[in-house]
Amino acid sequence: MTVRLQFQSRVQLPGERFGEFVRQLRNLARDAFPDLDLAAQEDKVREQITVGVRHQTLVKKFRKRPQITVQEALDVAREVEQLERLLHDQQIGLPQSISSVQPPPQHRPNWNRPPPRSWVRPYRPNPDFRPPPRRTDHGDCAYCRRFGTKARACGHNRVGESHSFPSVVFLCPFRYNCPNSRVILIRVTIGGRGVQALVDTGAVCSVIRENIVPLRMTINHAANTSLVAANGEPIQTTGSVTVTIDLGNQRVTQRVTVAQRLPWDVILGVDFLSSHGAVIDLPHACISIDGNHIPFSSHAPTKPELLSMAPMDMLERLLPHPDSVETEARQKLKLTLADFTDIFAWDEKETGRTGAVQHYIDTGDSHPVRSAPRRIPIHYQQQLEDMIDDMLERKIIQPSQSPWASPIVLTKKKDGSPRLCVDYRRLNDITKRDSFPLPGIDQTLDALGGAEFFSTLDLAAGYWQVEVHPEDRCKTAFVIPSGLYEFQTMPFGLANAPATFQRLMNIALRGLVPGKCLVYLDDIIVHSRNLDEHQANLREVFSRFRNLGLKLKPSKCHLLQREVIFLGHMISEDGVRCDPSKTEQVRSWPVPTSTDEDRSFLGLASYYRRFVANFTKMAKPLTTLLRKQTQFVWSEKENHAFEDLRSKFCTAPILAYPDCSPRAGLFI
Repeated sequence: MTVRLQFQSRVQLPGERFGEFVRQLRNLARDAFPDLDLAAQEDKVREQITVGVRHQTLVKKFRKRPQITVQEALDVAREVEQLERLLHDQQIGLPQSISSVQPPPQHRPNWNRPPPRSWVRPYRPNPDFRPPPRRTDHGDCAYCRRFGTKARACGHNRVGESHSFPSVVFLCPFRYNCPNSRVILIRVTIGGRGVQALVDTGAVCSVIRENIVPLRMTINHAANTSLVAANGEPIQTTGSVTVTIDLGNQRVTQRVTVAQRLPWDVILGVDFLSSHGAVIDLPHACISIDGNHIPFSSHAPTKPELLSMAPMDMLERLLPHPDSVETEARQKLKLTLADFTDIFAWDEKETGRTGAVQHYIDTGDSHPVRSAPRRIPIHYQQQLEDMIDDMLERKIIQPSQSPWASPIVLTKKKDGSPRLCVDYRRLNDITKRDSFPLPGIDQTLDALGGAEFFSTLDLAAGYWQVEVHPEDRCKTAFVIPSGLYEFQTMPFGLANAPATFQRLMNIALRGLVPGKCLVYLDDIIVHSRNLDEHQANLREVFSRFRNLGLKLKPSKCHLLQREVIFLGHMISEDGVRCDPSKTEQVRSWPVPTSTDEDRSFLGLASYYRRFVANFTKMAKPLTTLLRKQTQFVWSEKENHAFEDLRSKFCTAPILAYPDCSPRAGLFI
């Protein structure tokens, strides 16, 4: 029998795993069609799958998707086979740390007790999801009315259009009190780096810790699988990547989900075992792949090797005080937060990443600007290197060979630790300005009229969540004595950074501003007239951030409050007043002794000028001192104006919101 005939007659054998069936087809296609390229061979495999698959559930699923790719078919088969395995409770004596997709329950979880092992969070379908047309009783294609294999070429079923629900992987803790609970660990090499991998027969997908991904590899942030712990708390993932894995003398490629934190370097799941026909040989303590035997070690965990996740007590910190809202409203908010724990950066080093808007740096025909590295004090050099290493690990920056180079400046944070700032003044001088407008603060606050409940949100390192366009990353290069680096995400100090970030926020919250929330750069306030409306508004805002991959900083979020600080103002149902902490600075400001001190005082006081009647007239003696070629002379007139302004902030009024109801009259 010729190889081509073997290929055309190959069907799935009884009891044969679908992954093994596909692997055999690929091997046969390689020998049967040596003149075809890999893509054409893969198309042959896809055609043979449709006629050779014998698993009835897969037959039905593939009929609904006549143009399914081989990889998509493998993904569907893994879920089906894993679900069947769990339903039949086929154990091999290993703990299951990851469970597969299951039908959603019809009840709410009880957060007051640990969830059962089989509990799965309900999946909330995408409102844009549309089920595919079903195959007709006559056997013809529901898309173009053509029958059989011709339907696979139907142009009405668009390539890449997926009609299946997204996969969700659920992670469960080990049972440490079980004497039979053991884990299988093998040594593998990824990107030239030796790492330890957990072989998990309960894992639907393979997972890799983010800092293990080789730097040269690009993570596909669009292809993201949700990892959810058994207690309903999502595990932070950033996308997927295809890596080359060396196991002894065997080299394979595998698509893996990237997680920010894992107790192991890599988890090799059912998808890996199925794709490569791996067989676990427990008596001989090895894994066999294509005749190669890779030894493994097995041990019982001595401590909870669990994924680091947001525990419920951290969610409690985000809840309002029990005396400020009803218990029922507080519990509803807790459930909402449990559904959206993945949008919070629970770790200081966590940052989101979005490509919805990218930052461009248009320098026209200007030549690159380059500066020499500035001297760094010796007692800061190690701290600088630590900051560089941290930013490299988080993929905020990357090594550069750019002709551009801006110097850095180390400034002090409030806690005394150094902050790395890049001096982009020369780059900004040749950058064409982006005219995208920032919202006026006064007009922003006026839109809060009628609201009774407020939540303020703050993005975690907001600028660093925005990607710089790849072609412009070289322009962000900065130089230090030990090397040259460039930003992958938007740094602070660029001329058009505020415009880019406000554009992103407008896109993210389009349709929600100003009726449900307001946004000024990375400061967001969600407002509503009642508790139920507030819960719904929060869920909408959280969903938008999740869809774009943005993360919030929990310590700066204040939820379901009747009074909040927003943009330096105290916001409440009654109206807007000055932030007491800021006005206290004005009232305790010392008498200026120089032009710079005078300018600083007026800068702070002017921010609240709307609360002081005739502010311009009162401050005129002080503003006169700021004119060029005017000598700074502090006389009784200036002192009187200074003291008068300070006293006004002691009795600053509460400004009512404008009445925008239909009953309000319009006066021009």
